[in-house]
Amino acid sequence: MNSDQILSLLDGVRDNRGGNYMARCPAHDDRSPSLSVKFCADGRVLLHCFAGCAIEAVCDSIGVTLADLMPPAPLSHRKRQVRSKMPAGEALKSLDYESLVVAVIAS
Repeated sequence: MNSDQILSLLDGVRDNRGGNYMARCPAHDDRSPSLSVKFCADGRVLLHCFAGCAIEAVCDSIGVTLADLMPPAPLSHRKRQVRSKMPAGEALKSLDYESLVVAVIAS
């Protein structure tokens, strides 16, 4: 969710130092803003109720999930990593050693 969507779900929102906001916490009967809302450069939304409400309670109260507060997962973790190629000489040495081990075990 973007910042405008999140802020539209809250009451009593006020700008508090560019990019940080304070709002009335929807998880309890809040008369003065006690919910800190911070939008991070990486896409995360950080919520903190200074009255002690759990983040799950705040999210439930405005109809969002914790996943909505996180940026989309990058697809880079799904890419198959390519191993670096072993030089031919090193591969032959390894095979020579392995064949020696097999020969000793077989005898």
